[in-house]
This record gives sequence, structure tokens and C-alpha cells, in this order.
Amino acid sequence: MKILHLISSPRGEASFSVKLGRAIVSELQSAHPDHTLTTHDLTTTPFPHLEEAHITSFFTPEEKGHQRLLKPLNIRTRQLPN
Repeated sequence: MKILHLISSPRGEASFSVKLGRAIVSELQSAHPDHTLTTHDLTTTPFPHLEEAHITSFFTPEEKGHQRLLKPLNIRTRQLPN
């Protein structure tokens, strides 16, 4: 199983939601040490805002050129690890 821990509070360590999230992740890891954890802090590495070309590319198969739709945006797309 994969665990995805998203942090979105700009308050960092002062945030109750960050503390609660870390406590939950810690319990999950203790109960299931074989599970993979991915943590993504949106306050330090935010995802770019989605534009119409992004949404269109999500629903366009690769063989129909979904990367071609993203080129005019001139941004680098990022993904979370699988």
C-alpha cells in the first residue's frame, strides 16, 4: 500500500493539522512498516495552477498528442512519484 501525506499549512510546525497528519502517518507506518510513504509539502514545492490546456491534456490519450497541448504553456509539468 502507498501512503500519500500532503502538507498544505503555511504555519509549518505550529500547525495542528501538520502535527495531526504526522501522528497519523507515524501510526500507519508503525502498523504497516512495509507500506511506502510519500510526503509532499505544498508550501515549499507548490503545484502550478491548472489551465484549460492541462485539463484537456489529462483527457487526451498520449497517441493523440497530449504533450503537444502543454507546449504552449511553456511550463514544466511535475508529478508525484508512483
